[in-house]
Amino acid sequence: MSLPGGTGGPAPAVGGGPEYGPPTATTVRGAVLSAGLAVVWAGAFAAERIGLLAATGALGTTHLLFAGVACTAIAAAVPQFVAVWSTTPLRWPRAATAAAPLVAAGTVGVAGGFAVGSSALTALGGVPLAVGVWALAGATTRTLAPCRPWDATERALIAGTWSLAAGAVAGLVVGASRAGVLAPGVGVDYAALVGAHATLMVLGGVLGVGYGGVFRLSSMLTGAPDDPREGRVAAGVAVVHPVAVVLLAGGRLAGVGAVALAGAAGVVACAVAAGGVVGRRVWIGPESSPATRRYGVVAVALAAWGVVAGVRWAEAPLAREAVLGGAVAEPLLWGGVACLVVGSLYHIGPFLVWLERYADRLGLEPVPDADDLYDPRVARVDGAALVVGVTALAAAAGAPEAATLGGVGVAALVVAAAGLCYNLGRVLRGHAPWTVAELLAGGTPE
Repeated sequence: MSLPGGTGGPAPAVGGGPEYGPPTATTVRGAVLSAGLAVVWAGAFAAERIGLLAATGALGTTHLLFAGVACTAIAAAVPQFVAVWSTTPLRWPRAATAAAPLVAAGTVGVAGGFAVGSSALTALGGVPLAVGVWALAGATTRTLAPCRPWDATERALIAGTWSLAAGAVAGLVVGASRAGVLAPGVGVDYAALVGAHATLMVLGGVLGVGYGGVFRLSSMLTGAPDDPREGRVAAGVAVVHPVAVVLLAGGRLAGVGAVALAGAAGVVACAVAAGGVVGRRVWIGPESSPATRRYGVVAVALAAWGVVAGVRWAEAPLAREAVLGGAVAEPLLWGGVACLVVGSLYHIGPFLVWLERYADRLGLEPVPDADDLYDPRVARVDGAALVVGVTALAAAAGAPEAATLGGVGVAALVVAAAGLCYNLGRVLRGHAPWTVAELLAGGTPE
């Protein structure tokens, strides 16, 4: 979900370069799509709260955040990440380049189907979404195949992308059955399959890839001193988390509470451990930026989500309404994922535009820092708005009668998404060698 920015291997050539990752514009395009979907998510959330969407609209907003905002950012950043981090050429570059646009377009179709109550549109949108996720998983695996033995970051990315791929297949089956394309399978509980789908996509995929990125980025961007214990935690999470997700998803699919509970315990332990490591780095590190401040929120949100979800899962690990931890835990998970994505976008977009526009001028003439390309005041406002929004929604979930809190939370999320888009737009308009239209059209020369 994040880009190493030249750490752990030689920096990529300007424009990505044929030796390492995809063209710079390809990664920035995915970042723009993710930021745009953040605005769509916030708007859909507001529309859902005031009753403008169909009864299934809440499912649409959930897909917009996790499949749209998060997975599009993942599909944009991971090809660049693995090639640079592992100092190996990107394999299957066409598949890697197509992944983010396919995921974004498919998510819009899925969410649109939920918004208007059309099962056919939802199922149709799931096809490009699944193809994009599989393209990402295939390109990631093919690129990392020669890089043995894998380190903790590489294991996290492999496991996370394939969890997304497995979850996407489960989602296709669910969508096709809802649309009447598939007859109900013998012995298949589609409610349980929905739970397994969400577990694999969100907990295994989004969080799994997120852990791999945030462990590296929090170390690099905060300037925190290395601690061998943190390396052991990251290595442990890279092994325990995927296994725990398989147990949780498998237990839910088979209806075996003991297996699901064992998996839930591992997922919770990894969330709390990751939150602790990232939080410590943000606290002691001498460097501060919009990315690191948001990673601080990620640390708190992940640890809090793990505790609240763990309590709920201990009571009912198979409960459909507690797939992501229950009503109080879910806003904490939304906040953790949103802050992780937004913090990474504040690193990816400005850094890559700076690399493309100013890197070859360094030392020859005055050039701005990457953090000078956007408005820091807007970054502070959208960061505060995101924290307020998540806090208000979590509080409202714990006190359903507090409708005003929910309204404040939704309004704050709209402000946060708008601020992010404004700043990324400012970076592109003022400094990028391409326009937004050129990026989205895919015709940017490198």
